[in-house]
Amino acid sequence: MKANKFDNGDIVYEITSPQQLMLITRQHGALYYCKPIDYRNDKLTAFMERDLKGFHDKPQANIE
Repeated sequence: MKANKFDNGDIVYEITSPQQLMLITRQHGALYYCKPIDYRNDKLTAFMERDLKGFHDKPQANIE
C-alpha cells in the first residue's frame, strides 16, 4: 500500500490554480478535502492527490 503524499494540516495548491492556497483538513485514500486558507469560504472541496502540489515543493524541471 502506497503512503499518502500529504498529511492533514499541510498547505497545498491545485496545479491549475497556484494562487489559491488551501489547507488539507482530512483525507480518504488519494482523495483530499481542502478549504481555502483565507477562510472566506468554509466549503470543503475534494481533490485527487495528482491534482495537488505542496506549497513548498520545488518546480519540476523538464530534463530531455
